[in-house]
Amino acid sequence: MKKNIMVVNKLAAFIIFSYLGLFSGGCENSPEPKKTKGSISGIVRSKNSGSALVNHRAYIFLQDSLIATSDVDGSYAISTVEEGSYLLTCSSLGYRDTTEAVQARGGKSATHDFYLIPDSSTGRVYGEFQDMGIFSDSLLSKPYLKDWDAKQIYDGVTGATIQSRTLMYHVPPREVFLGDSLVAISDDWGQFWLEIQCGTYPLTGRCENYNDVTLVVKVLPDSRIYVNFYLQREMASM
Repeated sequence: MKKNIMVVNKLAAFIIFSYLGLFSGGCENSPEPKKTKGSISGIVRSKNSGSALVNHRAYIFLQDSLIATSDVDGSYAISTVEEGSYLLTCSSLGYRDTTEAVQARGGKSATHDFYLIPDSSTGRVYGEFQDMGIFSDSLLSKPYLKDWDAKQIYDGVTGATIQSRTLMYHVPPREVFLGDSLVAISDDWGQFWLEIQCGTYPLTGRCENYNDVTLVVKVLPDSRIYVNFYLQREMASM
């Protein structure tokens, strides 16, 4: 009888420890809850009137990255945002930049309207178009070029400027766009300048047979900044 009791006790202990082992192992191997992403949307408005900026493009930036552009009705939307707090900057021609903290929550939609203050102050942007392939090759014989700032590139001679004298053929127009609007055309030397109302903008450098390049620039009141476009030739034209 005692022998039977001992067998039963051992069997019960084995079952209990096996169960605990499975339970603890299951806890260790359980995957962490999958984080869900949220979204942010809203309307860009004039602080003076409170009305939406209709037919007036606005740009939303996270640090130096353009993450949204408003529609013609002034609305914007940012989808699939990781949960957390973000400092977003909203800019539009004729208005002062506004930077605000916006909270995104996982699996939810957050609404945030930007109210911009009119501002007529201006600054100037100067720049030059460079052939990225030729510029990279030039670094082999002119390694000091990599240490030049944007103004030195503009004022100096790199041997890579996108111009007829360098490339030995007629070069199509080199143009600068803000959104869909043409804001500058380079001269025969591949250089351009423009006066623009202060703010943060995505400027796009464009030339036929080259890939577009978009750069985010910040223009301050009465400032003079230098922005050079390094364009890579399209594969078909190489």
